[in-house]
Amino acid sequence: MEDEEQKFLEHPGTEQSPLAYVNNAALLDMFSSPRSNEEASLKIIQIQSRPYNPHRPKVASNFLDTLPIELVDLILFSLDCKSLCKLSATNSIFESYITNHPCYKLVVENCQNALHSITRLGLEGTYSVKDMYDVFRKPYCSACNDLGPCLFLPKLKRCCMNCVGNCEELKIVRIELVTSQLGVPHEELINMIPFYATGPWTYFCASDVFELARQRKVSITLPSYECPWETIVQFPFLDPKRGTVEVGRRCVGCAWAVETNSDPRAHTQPSRPYGWTDTAGHIRHRVFQVYTTEGLLEHIRSGECASAVQYWNASFEIDAGILRCLSRVQFPPRVIG
Repeated sequence: MEDEEQKFLEHPGTEQSPLAYVNNAALLDMFSSPRSNEEASLKIIQIQSRPYNPHRPKVASNFLDTLPIELVDLILFSLDCKSLCKLSATNSIFESYITNHPCYKLVVENCQNALHSITRLGLEGTYSVKDMYDVFRKPYCSACNDLGPCLFLPKLKRCCMNCVGNCEELKIVRIELVTSQLGVPHEELINMIPFYATGPWTYFCASDVFELARQRKVSITLPSYECPWETIVQFPFLDPKRGTVEVGRRCVGCAWAVETNSDPRAHTQPSRPYGWTDTAGHIRHRVFQVYTTEGLLEHIRSGECASAVQYWNASFEIDAGILRCLSRVQFPPRVIG
């Protein structure tokens, strides 16, 4: 770290940020949240073959033998996750084909958190593996086109933390708050539009509620305080440039600037709207915006993060202060023998 500080001090007046001379590992350790996929609890689960069972059929049906491989893929990966798992258990040939398919492997090995959450909401029979794979390889939020590290489970849409709960397609509402406005009894309403049960609450997606209201020509008002966290889950994505699996990294420097008000640009309006017109929306956007690994490094080195140098200096001052305090601590003498 001393070498990196020396490089930083040697280039104080260059047009490019002095942090351009710091190596990748040091920058990610200082500015990235999370620092790694492991810290983000991204667990890659290797697919394991089922234990040998002598009574299990080893011969595939004519399904795999007679149809073209393109048609086989179209049929298999249009099945929902639950049905595909059942099919893979029928015989060893099906299992080998499905579990070794790149589409299936990428989803199952990298998206365990999402698969568990989909099962918890009772949606495992709703979405196909291909649907999940399509979302997995498209890293951008469905609402604002920024990088989105989350999955909105009711609609299987990728989203960012700035948009979730702030637009119809990424917002939920409790059933108790809309039955009276729509004039539809509780029992009928859950048969008219999809619902999602989490704990003691039953939710609808706001877009479905508004569509039903338009059909019934009813004006409704939805509360803005509904918490959507029960219906979103962290969802990794493929870096479009490098093809690596990413979870999305937030800039600690931007968050520090907002928290300490040390960046004069923290309270200015963005160059384009992100769904808000007030200052609070822009601050929220800065705190929750995510980058790929390469994108975050470029964000720091290019000077786009106006507070990067200040945060770097402040961090070194804090570390130096801690060392000075420790140097004054009187430790008891070591007992030998």
